[in-house]
Amino acid sequence: MAALLFSKHKASLASDAIVRMGRAGLEFYDDLLRGLKTENSNHCFGKALGAVLKVAPEKIPELLVLTDSSSVAERSSALVALAYCGKRATECYPEVETRLLAILKSNPEDRIWYSTTWALGECARTSATVDALFARLDSGDMARKGEIITALGTIGIEAERVVPRLIEMLDAYEEYDPDRCYHGEHERVVSALRGFGNAAALAVPALVRHIWEKPTKQWTDSTTEPKLVECADPDEEVITLLGELGALARDALPALLEVREQMRQRNHADESQDESSYWNLAIQRIQNATQGR
Repeated sequence: MAALLFSKHKASLASDAIVRMGRAGLEFYDDLLRGLKTENSNHCFGKALGAVLKVAPEKIPELLVLTDSSSVAERSSALVALAYCGKRATECYPEVETRLLAILKSNPEDRIWYSTTWALGECARTSATVDALFARLDSGDMARKGEIITALGTIGIEAERVVPRLIEMLDAYEEYDPDRCYHGEHERVVSALRGFGNAAALAVPALVRHIWEKPTKQWTDSTTEPKLVECADPDEEVITLLGELGALARDALPALLEVREQMRQRNHADESQDESSYWNLAIQRIQNATQGR
């Protein structure tokens, strides 16, 4: 197994196997530590090490020491391991959050900054981290702003403070990562709102305003003379969250019914053909919850 960890094509498989081993994964602890200096974007060593730390938290202080390593690769990978360990790290050692905050406030170079913000999102449990992230949320750097939004949603505390700021981000934040736009323009912010459960209901009016994406040029579906027209698509992630909120999103029903009607006309679909569409499923969830089913 150790040899596979350092194999170009088998490292991910070996990492996943160690994740499933539980405390028995300690057998490869030293190998995982050695691999931190050679970690790549797949985080094979950090992921496996994080899983080991969850079941062997007595090793967490050793990883915390590595967050001060002179090797940027090793520091970053140690932070990634703590991220994969999650809140188990701060439950056992509250000083983990203190250390992560100190790194963030030192304004480290990009690689360490992103690893630290990720680790804080997964590990933090106090308002001190919310304060530190808030202080950096107005950054003009959309990439950093996006990671802070994600971290705030993952932490999921102090909804009365955070949810209003996330609502602002529906207008103020422009996604920089195309991988976070597959399900709508506001996928990252909506995902962060989801982390607050029913408290996200405060965002319903703003979500309704963003129920359609920005119009783009699209070819009309016509067999006679296709035309390039400006057209907007429904925002899938926004609509899905509205459905998840159930009765708390009852005020969104008129807008959702309008989406369904427009999409039926556009797609020349009848009731049976769009039954499984995400907008129809959201409508059904809200109606069922409202009716107490």
